[in-house]
Amino acid sequence: MDIKSYFNGQKARVFWINVGLMVAVLIIVPVITLYYIDHYTHHGERIEVPNLDGMDEEDAQDMLAESGLIGVVNDSTIKEGYKPGTVCFQTPKAGSFVKDGRKVYLTIIRIGEAKVSFPNVAGYSTANEAHQILSNLGFTLNEDMMVESPDKGLVISVYQGSRMLKAGEMVSTKRPITLHVGSGNDIDTLATNDFTDDDIDIE
Repeated sequence: MDIKSYFNGQKARVFWINVGLMVAVLIIVPVITLYYIDHYTHHGERIEVPNLDGMDEEDAQDMLAESGLIGVVNDSTIKEGYKPGTVCFQTPKAGSFVKDGRKVYLTIIRIGEAKVSFPNVAGYSTANEAHQILSNLGFTLNEDMMVESPDKGLVISVYQGSRMLKAGEMVSTKRPITLHVGSGNDIDTLATNDFTDDDIDIE
């Protein structure tokens, strides 16, 4: 076949049409594909994560939504210096740059009374030891109540109001507690030798 036939006549037109189609496939199609990938993944689009520290949860959620982000509460905790229901930690952190629609995970201050697992002090700790342990946990203590017991200075029981507390139960630190402490005196009992046969009715 004469090479000139590729540049003249009907064969030439067919040849160059095929070349054009090959160029389209090799260049134009990949360019269009990359454009749509960039558009779909928001390539190059950056949103700065706002600082939500100390904000009420609802306000924080609104601010994130306005920025095109999604707030997700994934934990709650207790932390000094924060009001209940406010944000104390976030991921990603403030100032980070993320894509539109990114989830921002929030830790908020627990709403309600702070509760801790009550320690095992009754029957094991002296009043001074119990005061130290309970104060470190955030409890407020009333004045100790002395009760008759041969174990002087030992914590016999612990009450919050009228309820006796047990080791391991979750107890509010916002309500004061009272230690019942042994006085060192035996509980008065009637001696068995005070009874006689005349005191017992036998049918």
